[in-house]
Amino acid sequence: MSNSDPMTPRPHRLSGRLRPFVYAICAVAALVAGGLIWRVVHDRIQTGERERCRENLTRISEALRAYHDHYGMFPPAYVLGPSGKPEHSWRVLLLPFLGEQELFDQYQFDQPWDGPHNRLLADKMPGVYGCPGATHVRAGVPNYLAVVGRATVWPEQYSARLEDILDGPSGTIQLVESGGLHLQSWLEPQDIKASYALYRLYTGSGHEKKGEFPAVTVDGKTRIITQAVSRDNFRSLLSINGGRPLAGVDWPRDAAAAEVELPPPRPADELVRTDVYPYPTGPIAAGRNYVYCATFEIAWELARQEFGGDPLRLKGNPLLAAELNRHTFHRRNLSEDCYLARAGRGNADFRDQLRNEMSLKFPRSEPLLIDPDQQDHELEIYAYLLKTLPFSVSFDTLYKPLNFAEGKRRVEVVSFGVTVPRQDEARAEFMESQVTILDYVSDDDFVIRLTPANPRDEIVLAKVLPANTLEETITAVRARIANPNPRHTDKHFLSSEPLVIPKLMTSLDRRYNEIIGRTMEGTDLYVSQARQIIKFELSENGAVLESEALMLGDNGHIPETPAGKRKFIFDKPFLIYLIERDADQAYFAVWNENTELMTPLSR
Repeated sequence: MSNSDPMTPRPHRLSGRLRPFVYAICAVAALVAGGLIWRVVHDRIQTGERERCRENLTRISEALRAYHDHYGMFPPAYVLGPSGKPEHSWRVLLLPFLGEQELFDQYQFDQPWDGPHNRLLADKMPGVYGCPGATHVRAGVPNYLAVVGRATVWPEQYSARLEDILDGPSGTIQLVESGGLHLQSWLEPQDIKASYALYRLYTGSGHEKKGEFPAVTVDGKTRIITQAVSRDNFRSLLSINGGRPLAGVDWPRDAAAAEVELPPPRPADELVRTDVYPYPTGPIAAGRNYVYCATFEIAWELARQEFGGDPLRLKGNPLLAAELNRHTFHRRNLSEDCYLARAGRGNADFRDQLRNEMSLKFPRSEPLLIDPDQQDHELEIYAYLLKTLPFSVSFDTLYKPLNFAEGKRRVEVVSFGVTVPRQDEARAEFMESQVTILDYVSDDDFVIRLTPANPRDEIVLAKVLPANTLEETITAVRARIANPNPRHTDKHFLSSEPLVIPKLMTSLDRRYNEIIGRTMEGTDLYVSQARQIIKFELSENGAVLESEALMLGDNGHIPETPAGKRKFIFDKPFLIYLIERDADQAYFAVWNENTELMTPLSR
């Protein structure tokens, strides 16, 4: 058949108008195909990098187990130097178990990690400490961090053992993957605090995908911890024993203690609108604050034990002594690590022993009442309490003043809380998780709880009408918590709801002149001194409470002497109390009737 045969198929020719459109379609198709190929290759690269990251976590975990098999314990998070500061990291201690004996031998432990010789090793970080799939990768900076805390597998300068991990190796996180941007070098003895790990999970961990924590548990299994895990469960995964600090260590002070400098105390009688009682059973008077701390009750109970446990009766039976005999604060409501109480003959030996115990248990504290008059006494009874309750993430400082109601007038005071609208959604979400609505009737009748970094303690605030006494008010609030308003079903603090809390600050020295100079019946002693110092602050960073109580006994001459969106704004009288979880009694409480304990707005 010839080419001229009409039955012979001929090639189609594009018209001049159609050619550009077809070329364009072909070009787009080529780009799409190329993009798909690039995406497939990129995804495969990412998958390979993530797999290497998991393999690195596993290798480090296996090396940690080999270290434990060799030494009978895991390495500490850091080794302290002669100055008492961290100088060497666990990453250096682990080198021989990663096949890096030669590098380990080059490290000199007689100088800190950043000493003139050791700093030369900064660029020799083993590849196993880095994650190629992390968003933030810097030469010589690790991507795998220990979660350091007194209740974690990395209890600071101490070593945990497998038998210490009562929550089980499979349920306890050992290492997490993070950006490590706060580190200068893999040699630096710094990692990540448990509270900050919790924060990073809900704001982005430094890995490629925010809201994830690649982690390895003590049994060597790698896992991806996501925001789907509740905060309580994540805290549990970081803990070796239900949130309790490593046993067998005399921890010097409360976990997560913040460095807060409280002002020196001033005489309590200078606070003309504030009552300070050593018990919670006194009356709440109209227009007046009420401050209570348990330290003096602890001292009084020690005094009773010194005389057989019977009520300590004073001549004339003053009301203050009668109430102290009637109401007892039971020390089972306080953890052992937050207080000290001692009684004995008030001589130099007793005071030296007391100072020594204080320096070991509370090394940064400077007690004022151990030896106030530099004299010996027949009897000295001393009690001390320290609670540092920082929030995992600080609340917002509110620059708009809070107008607090004092009777018919309003006084501007400084406040903190959560701003509306939220400025930083990720951070705000974490702040909101620290707030629990325990009961709500109206914007002027509600109870909330603030949860600090150490959930052992609770900060309860109640905007309610007071009962007759502080104790009755606390009891009524706790009853509401146990049986809240049946129409109150949402305990979650919502992003559209404002939270405004006045900053509180007090530092006072109360002399209980009501009992000073009174003879103790059945003895030849009289009360020569009775004092209590209470320092308290509540701010966007957390709560701090420090208190001392002293009783001295001597013989001889007695000297003379709404519906819809809720609002949680504490702009009217309210109660605040501190209590340990599952305890029966609050160890500190304030009824805030006026602004005398608040921070006035400075113009």
